[in-house]
Amino acid sequence: MTTLIQSAARAMPTVSVAGAQWPLNKFAAVVAALLAVGSVLLVGGTAITGAWVGAALSLAVWWGGYAAVGTRWNHGRREYAARSRREEH
Repeated sequence: MTTLIQSAARAMPTVSVAGAQWPLNKFAAVVAALLAVGSVLLVGGTAITGAWVGAALSLAVWWGGYAAVGTRWNHGRREYAARSRREEH
């Protein structure tokens, strides 16, 4: 018989934004994207370039926040089955 044992992940730090609790990585991603778009436009780049740079930086900061804290957004049966298969071999 197999037993599901999950390691305890650290809780994602939150910040209060307009009375709502946001995960810190989401807030940092939004701020980084806004700063990136503003910087590109300030330097003289186009809006399309600013949007792409902002989107790429936002994605990197968002995913980096998950990696830094060590949490995953999907702890379903599929991940458990994949982890169990890896441990068997």
